[in-house]
Amino acid sequence: MVMTDVRVRAERLPGIGWRHTLPADVRRQVMVVVEPRLDEPLTTVRLSAEHAAVLLAPQRVTGRFRFDACLLGVICDATPQLVETDEQRGVQGGDKLVVAARRSQLEHLRNAV
Repeated sequence: MVMTDVRVRAERLPGIGWRHTLPADVRRQVMVVVEPRLDEPLTTVRLSAEHAAVLLAPQRVTGRFRFDACLLGVICDATPQLVETDEQRGVQGGDKLVVAARRSQLEHLRNAV
């Protein structure tokens, strides 16, 4: 598995929060909206295990990541399309995972996958 840097674009949504856009596949993107506290500018926060959130993935997929990474989405390689993973369709061989992680954790993440 090859890990590459991903360019994330941040856009301020007045009264809502921040929208972070990152490339997921050809002409497709995964967007995460972050709600700031009291309409403050975006800040970096360290979340405890209890407050960490995982988007678009069941525990059986993300459990091996522990709290080192967050699975943002799954792209079906056959279609390709962004798949909201649930009990009707699990992650399958050939799917691409869109993962957010700290650079220092990439080696551990690569081994987990």
